[in-house]
Amino acid sequence: MESINIFPHGLSLGQGTFRPAMIFKDKQQTEVLPVWLNNYESNILLSTAQASMGESTPHKASLKIFESFGITLESIYFNEVANSIQYAEVTAVQGNKKVKSRVLASEAMSLALNAGCVFLTNKEVIEQSRVLNFQMVLHEGPAKDIGILH
Repeated sequence: MESINIFPHGLSLGQGTFRPAMIFKDKQQTEVLPVWLNNYESNILLSTAQASMGESTPHKASLKIFESFGITLESIYFNEVANSIQYAEVTAVQGNKKVKSRVLASEAMSLALNAGCVFLTNKEVIEQSRVLNFQMVLHEGPAKDIGILH
């Protein structure tokens, strides 16, 4: 299946029990992928976005440890929606070796953003996430968009 390069666009928050979502768009801004987050990840993303570049982030130590082992996080590929849960494959590189790990998409978001990963998905996941998005909005109510991330 052909992968689509997507970029972080913004963070959408809701009121009450509504789950936050990281919004990704393709270069043409025709494809939209909401990645539903847990509250912990959304709080890390908010604090990181509000911090100045000189301040520490919650993932700084993890990234330094990876660096000391010559490991870089290369990409995160949102490749599966199963039982209302989004999954991703994180690719890490150490020298000539690539290692892929399946993770919950919501748990890898702030680390991947801090590491400068390339974000990828495919049409099938975008379509499945639209259905998931519709189901969650119907169940929990409308979200509040807090703006574009740069």
